[in-house]
Amino acid sequence: MVQQLEPLPAGFPLERSSRRVNATGSIVAERITACLFERSIETEYNDVEGKAKCRTLDYVYFRIRLFASSDDTDSITTIVEVQRRKGSAFNFMKDCRAILDAAEGRASSFQTAMPPLKPISAMSCLQGVKIDNDDDSDGADIKATAELLSMNKSDSNLLGMENLEELTNQRSTSENTVRLATKNVVSCKGDSTSIRDAITSLLQHSSLQGDQSHLCTTKDDTETDYDERMHNLSLSVVYNALSFTAEEGSLTELIRMHSGWFHDTLISVLIRDIEGARDRPHDACLAAKCLHCLAPYSRQSIADAGAIEALVGAQTFAADRHASLANMADRAISALR
Repeated sequence: MVQQLEPLPAGFPLERSSRRVNATGSIVAERITACLFERSIETEYNDVEGKAKCRTLDYVYFRIRLFASSDDTDSITTIVEVQRRKGSAFNFMKDCRAILDAAEGRASSFQTAMPPLKPISAMSCLQGVKIDNDDDSDGADIKATAELLSMNKSDSNLLGMENLEELTNQRSTSENTVRLATKNVVSCKGDSTSIRDAITSLLQHSSLQGDQSHLCTTKDDTETDYDERMHNLSLSVVYNALSFTAEEGSLTELIRMHSGWFHDTLISVLIRDIEGARDRPHDACLAAKCLHCLAPYSRQSIADAGAIEALVGAQTFAADRHASLANMADRAISALR
């Protein structure tokens, strides 16, 4: 808990995304902490200096800094500064406004979370409209994504993963395209091998080049952030694929056909990521979502692998740090018991 804040230095260039709040530093810090929890923003606190390093679900990085008023007669005014470091400026502003509003003790004028989107096929404007399925076009999208993942360029690889995340998301892509993309993620036949191999490598090693632990190299922050983003995208792709096939009714058959990959590779990775919730709660949340999808089909084997113990630990950590993870861990535990 923040006890005493440094006064704002004379001439300090505050960001436009800052506010003066008529409340003590401890009260403001408590309000901001509650907001970060509700919005499931990964946060590293420094109570001594009144700072917080934050990373959102969509990988926007920003910093929060609290200052005491430099006016000695204004002892209860706290200055809040929110500074974006990298990531989408548009997404940053949604969280920034919510945080600054919370610091003032009022609800944000912006929604805490977007309401769930319907799949494209469920949009009322498309009801009764016949949509031709162009398998050649869908196949070209998958092929282009596979080519991006095979390139020896990190920016191309990232674009490929972002494309694949969209192609497997039924809220942004047609059902036929999602079905084809999903087969490339969870199947190992034909042209799908390269994509599933890429996903497997990212899940296991956070790298498209496989296990790099034997290399005596130290990665800088940019490289580490890139690897973590690629791993997170691979989890999102797998969750999209699992939720779609479960809804379609084909997940049971896929697990039967590819039981080795599901049980020996996927489930062990998911449990490992849940056990690492303290360091990477966004990954743990996606991993818990995946286990929740798989629970009705492989309940006993998942439980025997230690999933429930990992989920309980993640839930305990997330109880006051990450609302989405706390909720998802609880749901996954219930599904496995």
